[in-house]
Amino acid sequence: MADASITAARADRQPLGTITSNTRGYFRLAGLAVGRYAIEIRRVGYQPARVEGVIVRLGATTALEPIRLRPGVVKLPTVVVLGERPSVDPTTTRLGGNLQSELYENLPV
Repeated sequence: MADASITAARADRQPLGTITSNTRGYFRLAGLAVGRYAIEIRRVGYQPARVEGVIVRLGATTALEPIRLRPGVVKLPTVVVLGERPSVDPTTTRLGGNLQSELYENLPV
């Protein structure tokens, strides 16, 4: 599936970053250290898939069987936006104000 997000993680560590599959659904995780990984595939509108126990060996390419994502509904949390009216009117460039008469008296003429 094109534009799916793929993440690899070792059992004892944090995820190693995320890549995106190409237009044909293929992906390559280069530079992984030797070890056992879990691969997670996600795409908006589909249920995530996870493949456990993927073994990466030195000097070898590890290929996975085709992975099919099932359509699914993703429930997102409610977003509440709070704000206040700005003290400056962003729709105008007009400046204005009142000056006290003492300011005029002190101006050099």
